[in-house]
Amino acid sequence: MKRLLPLIIAALLCISAAWVPAGGTFAAKKGNFSVEVPSGWMRYADDKGDKNESNFLMITKEGHILQMIIVEKLEFDKDLKFTKKKLRGDMLPHEAAEVVADNIKSNPAITQFELVENSPAHVSGVEGFKLVYTYKSKDGLKSKGVYYGAINKESLAKLHYTAAARYYFDRDLAVFEALVRSFKAN
Repeated sequence: MKRLLPLIIAALLCISAAWVPAGGTFAAKKGNFSVEVPSGWMRYADDKGDKNESNFLMITKEGHILQMIIVEKLEFDKDLKFTKKKLRGDMLPHEAAEVVADNIKSNPAITQFELVENSPAHVSGVEGFKLVYTYKSKDGLKSKGVYYGAINKESLAKLHYTAAARYYFDRDLAVFEALVRSFKAN
């Protein structure tokens, strides 16, 4: 066991190195968007490090199981992970919302999916949709999510917040809504 301890510590340091402090403007060069990230949160740094050359942003305050915000542009030539339905640039917002809801509902890691709200919304001045839903994880954690989406010709702008329904969702919802208002597509 004494020989394994240094390996375990090294592995934990590598895992924690993927998260870096966040705060201020995040401009995703590859994703062509920017948002204002709250201070005190941590950002997942992909293999590009702090160069912001990815097409997504993932942030959390206490850990991605308790709350997580993801911002990205989903290209239409890429399949969604859990549904066979496809997003297209000529879709109306309510049609795109149905595809996204099906993708979330089809995720095998969640159970008891319930769509609470499917309504029109604007994201950076573009017509889109807002989904609000609840679900349970396979471990039984009840969570709640909000998903804003807006389509342009090439991609879907995705702003997605999930958190444990008890305490964390309500506490950090205003932070997410402020981030959505700060979203700018470049």
